[in-house]
This record gives sequence, C-alpha cells and structure tokens, in this order.
Amino acid sequence: RIDSMTFFGLDFGKAITIGDFRIPSVTLYYYLFLVLVVFSVIICHRLETSRIGRAWMAIREDEIAAQAMGIPLLPTKLIAFMTGAAFSGVMGVIYGAQRTFVSPESFTLLASITILAMVILGGMGSIPGAILGAAALTILNLDILKTFSEFVRTSLPWIPSQVDPAKYERLVFGLILVLMMIYRPQGLIPEARHRAELEEEA
Repeated sequence: RIDSMTFFGLDFGKAITIGDFRIPSVTLYYYLFLVLVVFSVIICHRLETSRIGRAWMAIREDEIAAQAMGIPLLPTKLIAFMTGAAFSGVMGVIYGAQRTFVSPESFTLLASITILAMVILGGMGSIPGAILGAAALTILNLDILKTFSEFVRTSLPWIPSQVDPAKYERLVFGLILVLMMIYRPQGLIPEARHRAELEEEA
C-alpha cells in the first residue's frame, strides 16, 4: 500500500470540509493534476523555444547536420532522456499516491497504444495538438464508446455479447492511427515547423 499525498498538512487522501462545502479526495487530486498539467505545458513551451530545445529539434531533423553545427549529440540526447524521465517520475509518484497501489497490470499495452494515438492524432511535437488528441480520445473512449456499448446491450439484446463496442478500443485506436497516417500525418494541430514545411510543399 502506498500512502496518500500530503502537502503542508493537507492529506489528499481524505475529504476536506470548508464551511458548508465538502471537497472529496478525487476532486483534490483532480485540481492537483490540473495544476501540474499547466505547469508542464509552461515548462515544455519554454524548453521548445530555448537553446536546448532548438538543439533537440536540429538533432531530430538531421543528426549529421546538427553535429556539424557544433551541437554535441551525446550530452544533448542525455538531457532529453533525463528531462523525459523527470516528467515521468513526478507524474508516477502522484499517480501512485492517488491510486495507493501500483502493479505491472496498471500499465497495459492498451495504455501505450492510447498515448501513441493521442500524440499522432493531435500532432507530433505540438503541445496544443497533444492536449487536443488526449481530450478527443478520452471523450471517445469514456463517452462515445461506453454510451454506444450501453445502447447495444439495452436496445439490441439479440446482438451477442462478444460484439461489444467497448471491447474494441484497440481496433478503434488502430483505425485512427492508420487513417491519420494516410490522410493527415502531420496531425490535427501540426507543429509550426511541420506546418511551414507543408506550406512550402504546397
């Protein structure tokens, strides 16, 4: 068991009461995650426009050209790896504190496919695109698929239980990935550099 998170004496695992208002634990964690998301977006935007961010983009586009321009490949790649690990570590700590239990089953193949689909749908390298892709697939998964699945179970009882739309998340996400790669590989909100390249090609 993992202890819940405490911050200046505030236990996020317990509901707090302020006057007539009672704020449950899940709401406290929601606002904590929301603050962290805003903080992460600000950091990522600052990194993107910084010197190290431009070095990352140069290495991504052409390692040989970047090295010829004086960018050290190994240290720059290590900084990118450490930055990603730092973000993952912070969110992993809070995720474990919120769930109070972590096991390998918490991170399935479907979770990896979902994250990949979010990035590709929104646009690789685009912060607004990643947010849009995450919101769109979350709504698709939690609202549309689940609602359609409930409709099939209640209104169409003659359909066998194996044909449950909620069970075909991987199929839906796979179709999204294939269609995006064919018709819009840059994503819904492409990165500024990719958008400029597409405009030049057009």
